[in-house]
Amino acid sequence: MGPAETLKSIKPTPAAQLAPLSKVPLAAVPSATSMAAARSGTLDQAKLHKAATQFEAMFMTEMVHQMNPKPQSTGMFRAGIGENAMQPFMDQALGNAIAARGGAGLTPAIERALNAAAARNGK
Repeated sequence: MGPAETLKSIKPTPAAQLAPLSKVPLAAVPSATSMAAARSGTLDQAKLHKAATQFEAMFMTEMVHQMNPKPQSTGMFRAGIGENAMQPFMDQALGNAIAARGGAGLTPAIERALNAAAARNGK
């Protein structure tokens, strides 16, 4: 028997035998978001940790950027075009390295805040 014959042999359930939707409790119907959260609970925590680490890296980059003295524009040790162009990249690399090694300890605090906000919003 092929697929077409199988489909023809299926008899539909009469509507009188089906329970009306108003009698089905909402808790019995999983939402798409709850099913996705159940499947990817650890994935969500991994994404949350990554976002918190990236935020701390961005914060540390700004701290390093403000901490570095501005290149001199005149004198014997004046900065060239290359230093002015590359200094932000160096600041970013330092900020990322600081955050990757624990940074200022902001990542756990950010994760706790995001988890609390998600719990309050029911997500």
